[in-house]
Amino acid sequence: MKENIRLLVATGLAISSLSAQAALTTLDSSGFASQYNGNDIFDGTNAANGWVAAGGATDDNLTLNGSNVISTLTATNGWIQHDNGSTPWENGSGSWTVEVRANISATGSGGFVIWGSLNGERDIMTIRENQITNLAGTVYNTETNAGGFHDFRLTYDAADDAYHYFRDGLQITPEGGIGQQAGTGNTRLIIGDCCTNVGGSILGGPGSSVEFEYIRYDNSGAFSPAPVPEPSIALLGLAGFAFFLRRRR
Repeated sequence: MKENIRLLVATGLAISSLSAQAALTTLDSSGFASQYNGNDIFDGTNAANGWVAAGGATDDNLTLNGSNVISTLTATNGWIQHDNGSTPWENGSGSWTVEVRANISATGSGGFVIWGSLNGERDIMTIRENQITNLAGTVYNTETNAGGFHDFRLTYDAADDAYHYFRDGLQITPEGGIGQQAGTGNTRLIIGDCCTNVGGSILGGPGSSVEFEYIRYDNSGAFSPAPVPEPSIALLGLAGFAFFLRRRR
């Protein structure tokens, strides 16, 4: 009986150890320090709360749909950014995480990037209608991103000096993350079409439209999406084993 109890305890410790080895801390974006719905980014007339339309875009490229903001480009480049010297983004250090919930219109060339650069660390997650890549064009996901809202998350883990991409709560980059694409002296957050020829194909451009429900970020940690609480197969097996021991006893 003692051997069974030891085995049960060892199994529980093994499961706990596996859980503790997760690379990133789990946090739902509703707990992020900085949260902006569409109408917090654009008030119907002007960009607000430190957000600025830049890179060829102006406030005229922004409209509201309820509490969402729609960016419709009339030039090849255009984005919204936090880069005025006093935004919460620029006051961060170390690890950070950005999540954007967006719907890309099906234009044949639609998309946007999450460009995060802080204290010399930068990565550019490129979201197109039918794929997600890095700046160099490496493809990490080929599901459609047009015709419906999806959650896109870019995380920088300072401890491992690695970047992680998530789509709708699932990591799409390798478990250990990917390396920095290019160093930078800038500290800013860009959401939109930053680069006309990202990955060798046009991203955005005239007529490209993206509807943003929210932009949320936290530059105090590297966070993975919060999982849906449910018993794991291992835990169910452990519970079954404990029940079996009890019945034998």
